[in-house]
Amino acid sequence: MPLYYVALQLLVWKMSYATDAGDPDDKDNCAATNENLEWKSRKCKNQDVLCQLKLVLWKCPRGWVRNKSRRECYFYDDNGAPKTQADAVAHCYDVNGEILMPKTKVENAFLVSSIVLNFEAWIGLTDSVYETFWQWNDGHIMAENFWSTGQPDNIRDSSFTGQDCAVITANNLSGYWKDEECQDRKRVICQCTLPTPSK
Repeated sequence: MPLYYVALQLLVWKMSYATDAGDPDDKDNCAATNENLEWKSRKCKNQDVLCQLKLVLWKCPRGWVRNKSRRECYFYDDNGAPKTQADAVAHCYDVNGEILMPKTKVENAFLVSSIVLNFEAWIGLTDSVYETFWQWNDGHIMAENFWSTGQPDNIRDSSFTGQDCAVITANNLSGYWKDEECQDRKRVICQCTLPTPSK
């Protein structure tokens, strides 16, 4: 499979697309991508150049689902074992994505109508730092919420651990989210955002 070389400086290297362990290194100053959007750092000499880079980047990696109205791609491993919220975050990092963070009503509606059909999946939202102060894994504060009626309820179990993590579910018509204990095991959906094509 050919690699296409692009002029990316290391300063703007997208780690979420990196597949080589330790990339980028201090010896290679160019980035290469193949048709699966797998990135590798390479030396810049004597390499083929892909001029229509925006056409290559404007599709999801193989096995990911595209939300056609947005630049989001989603990965759901139907055969994967349910995971804790922390393991879900690590798993998404391993597949070059991040844990699901559905911040708009349109995105939540797309997910429950096409992917989250009969199960619950972790989203990257937690109040584990400050109780009732919900924050996304990317550091942003929750601006808009889509809690189901009566949620979050922060039910505590016998060990007095609260429900500090959130899931998305299609089983409640009043909303999309509810809180759960972070150590519970739920399904995992990962996401990545396609770059905006240049003009």
